[in-house]
Amino acid sequence: TNFILTQMPSPTFTILFTFFITLIIFPSWITQLQSSNQCQNRERRFQNDLFVPFMILLFNVGDFFGRFTAGYFEMKPAKIASLRKKLPIFAITRLVFLPLFLNCKAIGIRENAGTFFILLRKILHSDTAVVTLMIFFSFSNGFITTLSFMVAPKLISARDKEQGVASTILNVAVGIGLLSGSSFSFVYHYIGTGQW
Repeated sequence: TNFILTQMPSPTFTILFTFFITLIIFPSWITQLQSSNQCQNRERRFQNDLFVPFMILLFNVGDFFGRFTAGYFEMKPAKIASLRKKLPIFAITRLVFLPLFLNCKAIGIRENAGTFFILLRKILHSDTAVVTLMIFFSFSNGFITTLSFMVAPKLISARDKEQGVASTILNVAVGIGLLSGSSFSFVYHYIGTGQW
């Protein structure tokens, strides 16, 4: 098991970290988001009671298209070597979503923020910005995790036993990413609202 893990640390870390970031934000923080035009016109349901369900739908559609798009990558040896190095960078880059979503208009959001965050909130307190952010967030989740699952088996022997162990390692990485992300979402929510 240790030998196989040493052969595929890049996709294992990438899967774990990608799900960690995703579960910090989705669904717990996403359900707190509000339209920038909420309650201004009761006739527009999208800006009122349908905004959060739309965000959840948008996440699932974006995630699907990210996974679908990753399927078009050809897994040639040169591409695999390149992806092996780039996948962790892609996953770490998703850290940018943490402060971005934290500064979107949300229920109970803290109003005291530094100058940079006040400027960021002015930009992100628009429905267009939130929808655009959600598209990139969800697409990157599906795209990066699918590429990682595609690259990992190519890094080890094609024998059934090794492939089975590799599959187990990747599934454990998914589980740890989901568990740690959902656990940390409480801290993220506290940072955003000051309430547990």
